[in-house]
Amino acid sequence: MDTSYLSTLWDKGSQYFTGSVAAVAALLPPYYLFEVKSAQQLGKAIPKFKLKDVAFGWRASMLPVGVAVGGQMGATGFAQRTFTKGGEEHTKAQEYLNLFMCCFGVAAASAAPLVLFNGVTAKMSLADTWRGFTFKQYVLTTSRETGFLFFMNAGERFEKEMQERYGDHWAVRYGTIFATNAFGSLLVHPFDTALTREQLSKPIRNLRQLALGAPAKSVAGGVFAVGYSASKRVLKGEKVL
Repeated sequence: MDTSYLSTLWDKGSQYFTGSVAAVAALLPPYYLFEVKSAQQLGKAIPKFKLKDVAFGWRASMLPVGVAVGGQMGATGFAQRTFTKGGEEHTKAQEYLNLFMCCFGVAAASAAPLVLFNGVTAKMSLADTWRGFTFKQYVLTTSRETGFLFFMNAGERFEKEMQERYGDHWAVRYGTIFATNAFGSLLVHPFDTALTREQLSKPIRNLRQLALGAPAKSVAGGVFAVGYSASKRVLKGEKVL
């Protein structure tokens, strides 16, 4: 019996599983910062850190984040491989343009679950978030997720370049990933703020409001990316430090 097809199917499925579990694990350390970010975006007081509340919010976010991010990273990789079939050589600019287009397509296909996650961090129930779902929220989330995916994937490329230059050291690896994704989180933060305020029916009255919560989001994005990379290494049996 030819089991090559089943083996290929399992390999692809395990990649999705690994990405989903890594995303859920990586969400816990910065989860409180996501709540801080949402509170600041809405002009509310910063919530007190309570482990019970963080654990509750993290559990509520496990399904949408695990499904969405696991699918996003797997689909982005598949789309890039499809784009580069045929052995054609591409310049770096072409490679990053292809990456951006792949990220946009995947973000558009996976935005809905992440609208739910954003609502949970703003202390909305999943049911209320879903009932209030609008096309504008979808567009804002797609824009934010395009940037998120682009910098998550670009961070892996920068990581390899930095390791070639400075050596294979955990500080180089995770420092590059953190810096890349913290910067990326800052760039797409206005879309995130607009989404959060849209979900709570709070209009944007001036451009300064778009920057509310930016430092917390930047750090949270960097920590999440580091946690995601480390968790994937653990699940694959690779060296973490």
